[in-house]
Amino acid sequence: MKKIIAVFITALFLLSIVTAAFAESNGDILGNMEVIVDSDSDSSFVASDDFEGGPADNDVLRFIAENNYDDVEECVDDVMDNYPDTDEDKVEILCERMVKMMQTPIAVSAANQLKSFNIREIQSMTASQYRDIKQDFLQNAIDKCDETEDQDECERMLQKRVENIGTLNNATLERIQGFEQRKLEMVQKFRDMIKDKDFMKYSEKNAFKARIIAKTTLQQARKNYLTSKDNYIDARHRFNETKHNFSEIKERYKQCQNDADSEECEDIEEEMNQNAKDHLLRITDVILEHLNTVKSRVESNEYLDEEEASDILEKLNKQIEDMEDFKDKIQEADTKEDIVNAARELNQEWANMNRYIGLYSARLVHARVGNIIVKSEQLQIKLERIMERMAEKGYDTSEIEDLVDDFNESIELAKENYKSAMEKFREAKSMEDPDEELVEEAKKLMKDANEALKDAQETLRDIVLKIKEMGAESELEDESDEAVEQADNELVSQSGAEVVIA
Repeated sequence: MKKIIAVFITALFLLSIVTAAFAESNGDILGNMEVIVDSDSDSSFVASDDFEGGPADNDVLRFIAENNYDDVEECVDDVMDNYPDTDEDKVEILCERMVKMMQTPIAVSAANQLKSFNIREIQSMTASQYRDIKQDFLQNAIDKCDETEDQDECERMLQKRVENIGTLNNATLERIQGFEQRKLEMVQKFRDMIKDKDFMKYSEKNAFKARIIAKTTLQQARKNYLTSKDNYIDARHRFNETKHNFSEIKERYKQCQNDADSEECEDIEEEMNQNAKDHLLRITDVILEHLNTVKSRVESNEYLDEEEASDILEKLNKQIEDMEDFKDKIQEADTKEDIVNAARELNQEWANMNRYIGLYSARLVHARVGNIIVKSEQLQIKLERIMERMAEKGYDTSEIEDLVDDFNESIELAKENYKSAMEKFREAKSMEDPDEELVEEAKKLMKDANEALKDAQETLRDIVLKIKEMGAESELEDESDEAVEQADNELVSQSGAEVVIA
């Protein structure tokens, strides 16, 4: 109801604010224009110069207008939650004006003329009201069947539901009203979630992947990964060989120290220095191949968005370049002192790199968690639709409802841990030297999120098994589900912040 009224009167609200903005930017050209909402009432909306009217401020104004608050305090709290940088005193003035406007004859008249119901009112409807609304909604969904794979079957199933709704008793309709309310709340919740910075990249149009990688690029990246992995194994093998040789020559050098000036001991020392250089070069090869392996995994990971992947690849390429330069430096080392200094620098360089690699590897391991959470949130809506259809056919869904509640709790826990982990990853990434403790905390939270998803998966198996045991297996895959989903989404999209049923 509120959204529809907003369409009717928001123009007046925004007009007065825009007028005020022009008044401020153009001196006294317009002055303080007064916009009378209704000449027969005491309510008037006086434009003033107490709001800037820039792009961000216009978002605030639109937010207030679209939600049409009837309580000033609620309006102020919601605005400050969504736009914390806004001047609270100005927000309070605007909220007071909107509440006052909503009480004018125009607003009241609009409310009396329009028949609509938001989420909170679904269960307060009479069975007769809900029956009519539900049948109208299913008729609307039938129009969406032309976008499904089997249009005739979709239309047949929905028409059967329309007819079936007409025969249900009040008790059954009340149960379905509960599913309807939960479902539409979840649709709205899902729409809000995919606007969140941590989930918006997993769009349905891209199969819930953060980015679409060209097939040829993907194939090459995977080929590079296998090559780097093989090279890494070879480098580790050569590293172990030079490590063994270096250990042996060091032992021989110790034994000749009693006659350190002898020609034999000098030859051993020279050989030891060469072995040390070889060993350092093998270490750099291991590091390089490890970096190349991580790089190819980033290039082929479809669950990192372009910005994050580009950022990681930029740093990896710089580290690979630095390590190649370091190999040249080792090659040029001639004296024992040069080699020792190079070894120290390499240790420090690797310690710095390893902190970043730990961060990259953690993101690669857990990148798909966000994708699974988004798909699971959609699955929550699908489960509500399944229970709704089962209730229409007379099934007792009480046991399934308990399992669905458990499933939803697990998904919510996974989402909370995932978001907390992402905050810590961002904090660590913003540092010049990522804090290992912070990365470990993020990894722990991601692990907790993953465990919650595993619990959800187990519960989902139980839900499917229970539905099959009840003989309602056909409800798991319904040809009309896609059409109903489109109708649900259209309903929520048209109604904005308030989900309207009629």
